[in-house]
Amino acid sequence: MIEAVMLWNEPNNKSHWDFEIDQDWSLFAEMVNLTADALHEEHPKLPVVLGGISPIDPLFMERMKNYGVIPRMDAVAVHGFPLDWNHWQIHEW
Repeated sequence: MIEAVMLWNEPNNKSHWDFEIDQDWSLFAEMVNLTADALHEEHPKLPVVLGGISPIDPLFMERMKNYGVIPRMDAVAVHGFPLDWNHWQIHEW
């Protein structure tokens, strides 16, 4: 039994998303919005979760809200570490 669908994993992490192709995550947002809409239409009670963000990034979340992603989600998965070894380094904060 499928209890929820998570769309992507660590989308704000360069090991899981190509920043050179989609620097502002607009393509990602379009893909997620289309997928969430289709899931909600086909299975209205199935929870849709935005893939676990890593690192914790309020600017990414604001961008997703502005692209209309957050209103389509039932939850947002979060990986609880504040920095990632391959995107933001500790000395950058």
